[in-house]
Amino acid sequence: MKVLSKYILVTEIVAKETTAASGLFNTATAVENMRYQEALVVMPGSDVDSVKVGETVVYDRAQGHHVTIDNVTYRVILERDVAVVL
Repeated sequence: MKVLSKYILVTEIVAKETTAASGLFNTATAVENMRYQEALVVMPGSDVDSVKVGETVVYDRAQGHHVTIDNVTYRVILERDVAVVL
């Protein structure tokens, strides 16, 4: 398997309940519905320089699409959709 160009293959990180700095509690459902989501980079494309395999990124979940490979569902996003590398 090889990812081409500026695409990045990621696995979404399961949403977890959090407490914001302000003290507000976010349920797992609220975190799941947030626009920006965390994901683990499985494989960056051949022209991607900003992320490496195994890094966690925050991306715009409205972008990209799902793909199933060997019964595992991944998300394919463009490098420009990554907002933060953690």
